Amino acid sequence: MDEIKIYKSPLKALKLIFLASIFVVPSLYALITGKLNMPPIIAWPAVCFFGVGMLYGIFNLLDRRPQIIINTVGIFDRMAYTDFINWSLIENAYVFHISKQTFIGIVIDQSATDLIRKKSSLKASKHLGFQEITLKLSTIKIDETRLKDFIVAMSKADPVKQTKLIEQYNA
Repeated sequence: MDEIKIYKSPLKALKLIFLASIFVVPSLYALITGKLNMPPIIAWPAVCFFGVGMLYGIFNLLDRRPQIIINTVGIFDRMAYTDFINWSLIENAYVFHISKQTFIGIVIDQSATDLIRKKSSLKASKHLGFQEITLKLSTIKIDETRLKDFIVAMSKADPVKQTKLIEQYNA
């Protein structure tokens, strides 16, 4: 079966690791040597908070599973949903940004909202612009407008044309 697999960007993961290390390394140095004149009440929270950021970056760097899979059945976001979202449920899609993070909101038939099984950690608010289905693109390096247009085209195409669209997207 033809499909598109979209992976996390290693460059974005390295950027996160580097930016977090700017805070972790001096804080650890201050805690160990005491030479930076930084009180432990400031150093420990910096190590803990930005250390989690470093761990998240390392996880994203080493995680080579596809983030988003698109095929003739539907679209699957591994981080947010447990199943493929069938193309027949999708009515429209749009790109939106919140705090420099890019998302694609997918509008689905309101009668089908109960069919979408989200992971328990996903709680999105409607007043922030989130739909029932939202693809988070912050860890992926991709042209979001092209992906949005592709999702809309796939939702309106018949299965034979969907295969051709996937081949064109992969080319």
